[in-house]
Amino acid sequence: MNIAKLQALLERRPNGDRLMSAREIQSEAGVGETFFYATLVTDPGWPAAVRLGRCVRWWRSEVLAFFETKRNRRTRTGDDEQ
Repeated sequence: MNIAKLQALLERRPNGDRLMSAREIQSEAGVGETFFYATLVTDPGWPAAVRLGRCVRWWRSEVLAFFETKRNRRTRTGDDEQ
């Protein structure tokens, strides 16, 4: 199976989830490339990447869950009040 067909199969999950590129995540999260790769991708809780040849993507639902977990943790510890 070639990469284009595999990507088309993985592009959407039955539940409507989709793969996002690093650029899409950076844009939605409002972070730059350096912060994305140096801080987010290296975080132990960051979702596993889906590799498609040279392309790397992440499931949107997993990325949103990561940010929700971070926000909840920050709210519980009071870090957002600084």
